[in-house]
Amino acid sequence: MFVFQAETGTLSCQDTFLTRGRILFTMRNAIMDSTSLKWRKTEAGVFCAEMAGCRFYVRTIEGRLVLEVENVGSEPIQMNEITIRFSPSELDFPPVAADYLEYIHGFNFGPKSGVKKVGLANRRMEYNPESSMVYVLRNIASGAALLFSTLPPHQGDYVCFKALHDQPHGEGCFGVEIKSDQRRLLRPGDRATVSTLQCLAGENPINLLDRLGQEWARMLKRSRKPRKTGWNSWDYFAGAVTAEDIHANHRLARKRWGDKKLQIVIDEGWEPRWGVWRANWKFPEGLEGFCKRVRADGGAPGIWTAPLLVNEYTDIYRNHPDWFGRDERGLIVSVLYSYGPMAYLDVTRPEAAEWLYENFSRLKRAGFEYFKVDFTAEILKCTSFYDKTVPRGQIIRQAFETIRQAIGEDAYLLACGAPFESVIGVADASRVCGDVHNFWSHVLQNVPEIAVRCWMDGRLWNNDPDFLIVRTPELSTHRQLNREFRSKPFAVGWLCGREFNREEAKTYALLVYLAGGDLFLGDDLTTLKEEGLRILDRIVKATPLSRAAVPVDLFAGHDRYPSIWVAEEPDRWFVGVFNWEEDAATREVDLSALGVQSFRSIHSFWDGSELAAGNGKLRLHLVPRAGVGLEIRKA
Repeated sequence: MFVFQAETGTLSCQDTFLTRGRILFTMRNAIMDSTSLKWRKTEAGVFCAEMAGCRFYVRTIEGRLVLEVENVGSEPIQMNEITIRFSPSELDFPPVAADYLEYIHGFNFGPKSGVKKVGLANRRMEYNPESSMVYVLRNIASGAALLFSTLPPHQGDYVCFKALHDQPHGEGCFGVEIKSDQRRLLRPGDRATVSTLQCLAGENPINLLDRLGQEWARMLKRSRKPRKTGWNSWDYFAGAVTAEDIHANHRLARKRWGDKKLQIVIDEGWEPRWGVWRANWKFPEGLEGFCKRVRADGGAPGIWTAPLLVNEYTDIYRNHPDWFGRDERGLIVSVLYSYGPMAYLDVTRPEAAEWLYENFSRLKRAGFEYFKVDFTAEILKCTSFYDKTVPRGQIIRQAFETIRQAIGEDAYLLACGAPFESVIGVADASRVCGDVHNFWSHVLQNVPEIAVRCWMDGRLWNNDPDFLIVRTPELSTHRQLNREFRSKPFAVGWLCGREFNREEAKTYALLVYLAGGDLFLGDDLTTLKEEGLRILDRIVKATPLSRAAVPVDLFAGHDRYPSIWVAEEPDRWFVGVFNWEEDAATREVDLSALGVQSFRSIHSFWDGSELAAGNGKLRLHLVPRAGVGLEIRKA
């Protein structure tokens, strides 16, 4: 609970170690410190101060905090950021970094997420990363936790949390910094508002995250759409895909899983160039013809776009240079991608937003029902936009709101790689991890990302854990499972080590099932052997979880991957037990400690064999890179 002391201009979080913090309002040419302002109480929980043409507000309503700046002068003001600093030197009893774990949540699926010790790097994260939207501190000895988060409605800013260290090495005492990235022009009479902040305390960080998810769902008041099952062309075919590749895979999928209406999604490769969102020569039937054929075969057509990136070798770029984001010098920001040199569509310009709307309206009219929107976070490489009054975090949100208006509420919208804050309440699904490929290195990259976002599934949207793929040398007839790549030693990274083997593919399939959310296949199904298809059968035909499973040991330590995942359904529990490491391991699973109390049977997910739990405990021996799924029927 946030408390503001008007006499000193300081903040505290009641009953925590955060006993004294200051608020810094950063403009282009000045920084206003709350401890230097004269505050007056205007009403219950509301405090106000004025200086240099600005009026500052601190609102503490039911322990939540809202900060605002109003331009009461006659000239525009450049508002950059609003920061709360609980510096360790100003705390009564600053905590020691070695005593705490921190939960880090990335801005989108790019920055690394997970749990680690405060002030220490681990094999995935740097020693002092920022956490977007939500941040958790857990005392290692007591287990007690603090959760900091934003709450809706989104105010157009990006909020991040970070440990504030008293020593450069990060292993001394620490406090907490909360920063709202505004970067907007305030005209006279305009206000800049920080998204609502809260601080929760509890004995269990997993329970605090679950509570946060419930709180978001209640405040959003947005109906959740049914999860989607389908097939996407990207992981195997990539940009080389043809219409016939897609139709061939749809035919096999329909034959195998004909009782489900499958989303059949064209990913990258259907367009002549990025920014020209029309069918190329590989889709001779055109987009309307493609959609009609997919529907005739019992599917629902879907399509991928990267709508904010425009290839410079297009007429839109040549004819409308004023439609693109710029740098601090006023020059168009241009970046070379695999698909050519790209500029970024500035949707704060009305004409560019109208062009975006017309493109998606046309795709909807062509018959598409599912829209995967990718690469939108790239626009944040620009620092200058047409409408300088639009706050930093509102730019991408404005793009998604335009797309939603064009496709309607009945269409399904997946945000892929967008900042999470920008799409809450607009997108139906959000990608929660990086791109997967059939390499164990990609699985290890994605495990923590999927784990830290389990609380979002079914509350903010449907989580998208990327594609379920199982192609291996044993399970596919393809001699070449991927485009040719440069082989390199195993590490947690991109295309490292060898390709999947059979058991690793099954372990990954189990993870995707536990992740809940949408389920999209990504192999060339026509070349999978029967055993590979049977693995997919087990996931596709299984009763889906109503929400993502919870990684109950997420906060178990500094450099660990969560190994026990639990989901409770009306008639059963589902437990996933993993060994992500390179040494064989024995897992002692105490069912009662997982909340499994009265049950009548335990069966293996893969082969259906029955297991016995003596004294309510299971002892499982796992080889490296392995996982076991347990279906536990309630009594």
